[in-house]
Amino acid sequence: MANFNRFFINGNTLSDATAVFTDAAMTTLATQNLYSDGDVIRFQSGSLADDIALFGDLSQDCNACTTDCNSEISFYQSYQTTASMQGSVNFGSQTGAIKVTIQGVGSKPIGVDLEMGGNRYNYFSSNNFQATPQRYNAPNYLSEKSYFWSVNGVGACGNWTNGNALFLDILHFNPNSGLWEDTGDDILNQSLSNKIPNGFPAIPPTSVGSVAGNLITYIPKGVNASENLNIIFETPCGASQASNQGNIIGPVLSVECPVILPIFVTSAAANSHSGACALHDDTVTNLTYIGVVRGQSSPVVLALGDFVFVNNIAGAALASGYYKANGSNLSGVSTSYGSFRVVNGVVTEIQSC
Repeated sequence: MANFNRFFINGNTLSDATAVFTDAAMTTLATQNLYSDGDVIRFQSGSLADDIALFGDLSQDCNACTTDCNSEISFYQSYQTTASMQGSVNFGSQTGAIKVTIQGVGSKPIGVDLEMGGNRYNYFSSNNFQATPQRYNAPNYLSEKSYFWSVNGVGACGNWTNGNALFLDILHFNPNSGLWEDTGDDILNQSLSNKIPNGFPAIPPTSVGSVAGNLITYIPKGVNASENLNIIFETPCGASQASNQGNIIGPVLSVECPVILPIFVTSAAANSHSGACALHDDTVTNLTYIGVVRGQSSPVVLALGDFVFVNNIAGAALASGYYKANGSNLSGVSTSYGSFRVVNGVVTEIQSC
């Protein structure tokens, strides 16, 4: 990805400049590299020729591309705008659970559409211990793009107040520069109606900040063949900027390569905590898999907010109900056994037996 820093140019914009410098007096030429202001990408040579060091715009090389998953891949915009970042990640023959994390919903609302194999995975759990442990999703999360927001993150955003984004710059990733670049195309009057009904509240007992934390989900890839995760990631109220030079600091969507989920054992489902605890200890034999959100994977310690699955690639959620498990696998349980409750695939209660 790109590195951000302060540079100086001898033009009004990078488009009409002839060189990039590292000092305000413009006496020291910046090193040979690719430079972008978010609109154009230009290569600078290591020396001046007739007072010119910059070559022509390379942003036409920025097509909708598919990136192979060799390491964690991030979606974040390179400059301040209302944006729709669009791209695909290819996992080749890898199989396992794909972890997707979104940071920055506490400061700015986001839209997301995660599609793979004709299925959408627009639901998340929060890793913040102050957020209610549950699955967070918009009403039409299985059929369309969904929006996530915080109460304190939308107050100054006219797009959010009006319920639609007047325009979103469509950005594609340019592997040459490591930047998300403007394609020149826009989305006009994008509806923001498919959103979680209630925004993440402020951090208690204050009225500031947000309990959103990082939003996490897991996507199954069970096919031992090339397959793409198609991603749209939007910032209808723009990006968050740091006070230091105004660098973009979020929101960020990251995709990890598929992994096999950690395993632990549980009982069959019961209708209540007492019912689960009443099950005989030798029934705690069902293989179960954790998608870590707040817990830990080695050794497995299940916590509120974690996803729980019936297979090791996150292919199917554990059915809603109460389950008995070894106390050593349950956060906060010091007895030999405890129970945990699952609602919509997410752990919502943990108790000692």
